[in-house]
Amino acid sequence: MKNLLIVLAVLITSTVAFAQAPFNGTVTFDVELKGDMVDMFKSMMPNKQIYYYSEGDFRMETIGGLASGQGDVLYQAKNNKTYILNSARKTAQEMQNEEGDKTDDSDVVVTETGETAEILGYSCDKYKVVIKTKDGEMVQYIWATKALQPVKPKGAENIKGMSAITEKIKGMPLKIQLEIDQMGMSFTMITTATNIDKSKPKGSLFDIPSDYTIEAFDPNKIGR
Repeated sequence: MKNLLIVLAVLITSTVAFAQAPFNGTVTFDVELKGDMVDMFKSMMPNKQIYYYSEGDFRMETIGGLASGQGDVLYQAKNNKTYILNSARKTAQEMQNEEGDKTDDSDVVVTETGETAEILGYSCDKYKVVIKTKDGEMVQYIWATKALQPVKPKGAENIKGMSAITEKIKGMPLKIQLEIDQMGMSFTMITTATNIDKSKPKGSLFDIPSDYTIEAFDPNKIGR
């Protein structure tokens, strides 16, 4: 569960490119949990996520719950680097882009359902994504609009199963419904866009503060 929000960040930012210019602005998502295990995870999960986009850069901020202490996800297009920013420790953990070796996507099946939904005035196509893991299948539904073009970080397709998702889902996801039913856990996590601001975010959001130390990514240090 520790890296679930990082994966969601990649899902929301890494989709197929179109001719229109990449989106510049801010998208706010509400996070809702449903199911048998909700009470156990409510204290861990955020109630909001905010995505900032500017000229190919993006930043994800989490609000609420223990997950907010994991830090912000920052992608800088100019040097193709992704960081986890921890304000308490004043560190920027650099994640490695393993370009050139795409991960096997045979365990990922993406299906366009043919269903549509309107979210914040945008027509969205619904996709079903089934991911096979050692603990069983993980199912998620993604509603994406072709009207908005998100960032596509280089090397994101090398995360397991990500190229199958990014090549088939067209446009920016505005809703992700993740079904968890593994290892005794059973709940649904729904991330839905509730506001889109098309004004360009301030540039300092995409800079690493001068008093931060850049270090190698260590998942054991996230939130510490």
